[in-house]
Amino acid sequence: MVFLEGVFPFIRGMLNNLVVAAIILLIGFIVGRLMGRFVGRFLSEIEVNKMISSSVRVSIPADEIVGSIVMFLIYFLTVALAVDTLNLEDLLFNIIAILIIIIILASVTLSLVDFVRNFFSGIFLHQKGIIQIGDIIRAGGLEGKIIRIDLVDTRLETREGDLIFVPNTLLVKNIVLVKKRKRS
Repeated sequence: MVFLEGVFPFIRGMLNNLVVAAIILLIGFIVGRLMGRFVGRFLSEIEVNKMISSSVRVSIPADEIVGSIVMFLIYFLTVALAVDTLNLEDLLFNIIAILIIIIILASVTLSLVDFVRNFFSGIFLHQKGIIQIGDIIRAGGLEGKIIRIDLVDTRLETREGDLIFVPNTLLVKNIVLVKKRKRS
Protein backbone atom coordinates (compact mmCIF):
# COMPACT_ATOMS: atom_id res chain seq x y z
CA MET A 1 0.00 0.00 0.00
CA VAL A 2 2.88 2.36 0.65
CA PHE A 3 3.94 2.00 -2.97
CA LEU A 4 0.51 3.06 -4.26
CA GLU A 5 0.49 6.11 -2.03
CA GLY A 6 3.58 7.42 -3.84
CA VAL A 7 2.39 6.45 -7.33
CA PHE A 8 -0.97 8.22 -7.38
CA PRO A 9 0.40 11.72 -6.63
CA PHE A 10 3.04 11.18 -9.32
CA ILE A 11 0.44 10.14 -11.89
CA ARG A 12 -1.84 12.99 -10.85
CA GLY A 13 1.06 15.42 -11.22
CA MET A 14 1.93 14.06 -14.67
CA LEU A 15 -1.69 14.26 -15.81
CA ASN A 16 -1.91 17.83 -14.53
CA ASN A 17 1.29 18.73 -16.41
CA LEU A 18 -0.02 17.00 -19.54
CA VAL A 19 -3.29 18.93 -19.43
CA VAL A 20 -1.45 22.21 -18.82
CA ALA A 21 0.93 21.48 -21.72
CA ALA A 22 -2.02 20.70 -24.04
CA ILE A 23 -3.72 23.96 -23.04
CA ILE A 24 -0.47 25.87 -23.62
CA LEU A 25 -0.15 24.31 -27.09
CA LEU A 26 -3.75 25.07 -27.99
CA ILE A 27 -3.61 28.68 -26.85
CA GLY A 28 -0.12 29.20 -28.30
CA PHE A 29 -1.07 27.92 -31.75
CA ILE A 30 -4.20 30.06 -31.81
CA VAL A 31 -2.26 33.15 -30.69
CA GLY A 32 0.53 32.38 -33.19
CA ARG A 33 -1.86 32.11 -36.09
CA LEU A 34 -3.75 35.29 -35.09
CA MET A 35 -0.55 37.30 -34.52
CA GLY A 36 0.91 36.11 -37.83
CA ARG A 37 -2.20 37.23 -39.68
CA PHE A 38 -2.32 40.52 -37.74
CA VAL A 39 1.30 41.38 -38.54
CA GLY A 40 0.82 40.38 -42.19
CA ARG A 41 -2.29 42.55 -42.56
CA PHE A 42 -0.66 45.46 -40.75
CA LEU A 43 2.36 45.36 -43.04
CA SER A 44 0.05 45.03 -46.04
CA GLU A 45 -1.93 48.10 -44.95
CA ILE A 46 1.17 50.25 -44.59
CA GLU A 47 2.19 48.96 -48.04
CA VAL A 48 5.60 47.67 -47.02
CA ASN A 49 5.79 45.58 -50.23
CA LYS A 50 5.57 48.72 -52.38
CA MET A 51 8.21 50.47 -50.27
CA ILE A 52 10.61 47.55 -50.65
CA SER A 53 10.00 47.09 -54.38
CA SER A 54 10.48 50.82 -55.09
CA SER A 55 13.69 51.10 -53.09
CA VAL A 56 15.33 47.77 -53.91
CA ARG A 57 13.68 47.07 -57.27
CA VAL A 58 12.76 43.59 -56.11
CA SER A 59 9.21 42.43 -55.61
CA ILE A 60 8.88 40.19 -52.57
CA PRO A 61 5.86 39.48 -50.38
CA ALA A 62 7.46 40.92 -47.23
CA ASP A 63 4.13 41.11 -45.41
CA GLU A 64 3.55 37.38 -45.83
CA ILE A 65 7.14 36.48 -44.98
CA VAL A 66 7.25 38.54 -41.78
CA GLY A 67 3.78 37.31 -40.77
CA SER A 68 4.94 33.71 -41.21
CA ILE A 69 8.11 34.36 -39.23
CA VAL A 70 6.10 35.83 -36.35
CA MET A 71 3.67 32.89 -36.45
CA PHE A 72 6.41 30.24 -36.41
CA LEU A 73 8.37 32.06 -33.71
CA ILE A 74 5.30 31.99 -31.46
CA TYR A 75 4.80 28.31 -32.35
CA PHE A 76 8.40 27.56 -31.37
CA LEU A 77 8.08 29.42 -28.06
CA THR A 78 4.80 27.62 -27.36
CA VAL A 79 6.33 24.19 -27.94
CA ALA A 80 9.33 25.13 -25.77
CA LEU A 81 7.02 26.21 -22.95
CA ALA A 82 4.97 23.00 -23.25
CA VAL A 83 8.12 20.87 -23.16
CA ASP A 84 9.29 22.80 -20.10
CA THR A 85 5.93 22.14 -18.41
CA LEU A 86 6.37 18.40 -18.99
CA ASN A 87 9.99 18.52 -17.74
CA LEU A 88 11.24 16.85 -20.93
CA GLU A 89 14.09 19.24 -21.72
CA ASP A 90 16.84 16.66 -21.22
CA LEU A 91 15.05 14.02 -23.28
CA LEU A 92 14.30 16.48 -26.06
CA PHE A 93 17.90 17.74 -26.06
CA ASN A 94 19.22 14.18 -26.36
CA ILE A 95 16.83 13.38 -29.21
CA ILE A 96 17.81 16.54 -31.10
CA ALA A 97 21.52 15.84 -30.54
CA ILE A 98 21.13 12.29 -31.86
CA LEU A 99 19.21 13.54 -34.92
CA ILE A 100 21.90 16.12 -35.66
CA ILE A 101 24.62 13.46 -35.43
CA ILE A 102 22.65 11.14 -37.73
CA ILE A 103 22.17 13.97 -40.28
CA ILE A 104 25.88 14.83 -40.19
CA LEU A 105 26.92 11.19 -40.62
CA ALA A 106 24.46 10.68 -43.48
CA SER A 107 25.71 13.84 -45.21
CA VAL A 108 29.34 12.82 -44.91
CA THR A 109 28.57 9.30 -46.13
CA LEU A 110 26.59 10.51 -49.13
CA SER A 111 29.28 13.02 -50.08
CA LEU A 112 32.00 10.37 -49.92
CA VAL A 113 30.17 7.83 -52.09
CA ASP A 114 30.87 9.65 -55.38
CA PHE A 115 34.45 10.42 -54.36
CA VAL A 116 35.17 6.76 -53.58
CA ARG A 117 33.58 5.58 -56.85
CA ASN A 118 35.58 8.10 -58.88
CA PHE A 119 38.77 7.21 -56.97
CA PHE A 120 38.48 3.48 -57.73
CA SER A 121 37.50 4.24 -61.34
CA GLY A 122 40.65 6.37 -61.62
CA ILE A 123 42.78 3.50 -60.33
CA PHE A 124 41.09 1.19 -62.86
CA LEU A 125 41.78 3.63 -65.73
CA HIS A 126 45.45 3.97 -64.73
CA GLN A 127 45.98 0.21 -64.40
CA LYS A 128 44.25 -0.79 -67.64
CA GLY A 129 45.64 2.05 -69.73
CA ILE A 130 42.37 2.29 -71.65
CA ILE A 131 42.87 5.99 -72.28
CA GLN A 132 46.04 8.04 -72.37
CA ILE A 133 46.96 11.70 -72.34
CA GLY A 134 46.66 13.05 -75.88
CA ASP A 135 43.82 10.72 -76.92
CA ILE A 136 40.78 12.27 -78.49
CA ILE A 137 37.76 10.53 -77.02
CA ARG A 138 33.98 10.61 -77.07
CA ALA A 139 32.10 9.40 -73.98
CA GLY A 140 28.64 10.14 -72.67
CA GLY A 141 27.99 12.96 -75.14
CA LEU A 142 31.32 14.65 -74.39
CA GLU A 143 34.19 14.88 -76.84
CA GLY A 144 37.67 16.24 -76.41
CA LYS A 145 41.38 15.68 -76.09
CA ILE A 146 42.62 14.20 -72.82
CA ILE A 147 45.06 16.59 -71.19
CA ARG A 148 45.20 15.04 -67.72
CA ILE A 149 44.06 11.85 -65.97
CA ASP A 150 43.78 12.11 -62.19
CA LEU A 151 42.49 9.62 -59.66
CA VAL A 152 39.11 11.35 -59.38
CA ASP A 153 38.55 13.01 -62.74
CA THR A 154 39.88 13.27 -66.27
CA ARG A 155 40.30 16.62 -67.99
CA LEU A 156 39.27 17.05 -71.59
CA GLU A 157 39.90 20.02 -73.86
CA THR A 158 37.19 20.57 -76.45
CA ARG A 159 37.72 21.84 -80.00
CA GLU A 160 36.55 25.24 -78.79
CA GLY A 161 39.28 25.25 -76.12
CA ASP A 162 36.92 24.65 -73.21
CA LEU A 163 38.11 22.54 -70.30
CA ILE A 164 35.81 19.74 -69.09
CA PHE A 165 36.33 17.85 -65.84
CA VAL A 166 34.85 14.39 -66.42
CA PRO A 167 34.29 12.12 -63.40
CA ASN A 168 36.17 8.88 -63.89
CA THR A 169 33.03 6.83 -63.23
CA LEU A 170 31.56 8.30 -66.42
CA LEU A 171 34.50 6.95 -68.40
CA VAL A 172 34.29 3.51 -66.77
CA LYS A 173 30.49 3.12 -67.00
CA ASN A 174 30.01 4.45 -70.55
CA ILE A 175 31.35 3.31 -73.88
CA VAL A 176 34.47 5.32 -74.67
CA LEU A 177 35.38 5.84 -78.30
CA VAL A 178 39.08 6.59 -78.73
CA LYS A 179 39.09 8.52 -81.98
CA LYS A 180 42.78 9.29 -82.21
CA ARG A 181 45.51 7.70 -80.19
CA LYS A 182 48.79 9.50 -79.65
CA ARG A 183 51.64 7.48 -81.16
CA SER A 184 54.51 6.57 -78.83
